[in-house]
Amino acid sequence: TTLFRSAGVDNVSVNITTKVIAHAVQRCVQLLPMGAMAIRMAAPSMVTPWADIVTGEKAQRLTDASAAKTVLTVCGGGTLCTPMAEGGVGFMSHASYVLDDDGCPAFPLPDSQASVNLRNAVSKDGTSPASFFVHGPASTTLLGHVESFDVTSLSEYTRKQALDRSGLSDEALMSAAWHRVVPERVYFADPVRGSESWVAASDYTEATANPLAGANSELIRRLAARPADLLRVGAAFADVSVDEVESCEVLGVDQLGFDLRTVTLDGARDGEVRRVGFKMPPQNLEDALSLFMKLFQEVYERQQGWLE
Repeated sequence: TTLFRSAGVDNVSVNITTKVIAHAVQRCVQLLPMGAMAIRMAAPSMVTPWADIVTGEKAQRLTDASAAKTVLTVCGGGTLCTPMAEGGVGFMSHASYVLDDDGCPAFPLPDSQASVNLRNAVSKDGTSPASFFVHGPASTTLLGHVESFDVTSLSEYTRKQALDRSGLSDEALMSAAWHRVVPERVYFADPVRGSESWVAASDYTEATANPLAGANSELIRRLAARPADLLRVGAAFADVSVDEVESCEVLGVDQLGFDLRTVTLDGARDGEVRRVGFKMPPQNLEDALSLFMKLFQEVYERQQGWLE
């Protein structure tokens, strides 16, 4: 008011002006909390991205073709089913095998009922219809035909595998009659994911198996020895406190990520399986262990409030 009067403004104008300003200030005071709240709600919460992993839809999985080939890569024995001359049923026999460059199981086949069945069912092209079933954490069935196989085409590493799996001497191995199953259709079933699918034979042949498959048992054993870290990871991905997590386990690891089963107090009895992806695919046990150790440390820092 003093300022207005010193500037030569009359009393009536001063009174009107001061009332207008006072009303405006009062309205600002009333609206400020709501305005500030609106600003806070509109502002996105800043969350530090995970250093080495991705979650949700960004977490990729192996294709069914790669998963199907991985089953045969991990295992060394399968069930060969050959047709009986009487028809109607198939004859099943065990076969210890190695994989050729196309992922086809190759094995020595002694003179047995299975070899008799194959001879009786041989077609004009020299092949016989058969199926081959391999079961591990998941299962793969190859439906196709059996043909003769040249054992000398095996690499030195694969030949040593064949020696270990067959129990034969090197001389007996090289002189045995070898066969391989060539798939025309492939069926893959994964009980962990609850999925089943048909895979084209060409997709199976071109697929690459999980390079961590052979190290999975050792990797999971080492991770299971760190239950406190796993509980923290399970809590972070389930968005609950650690006290609400009953158990957490890694079911399997591949170059694209891992499957994590978490059981919480208020969750499903069998828990929930979540897929967590890797930003950079590990290629061996050491790479994978390094990623998990970094993940454990990052989860701990987040739960301590050191990362927002």
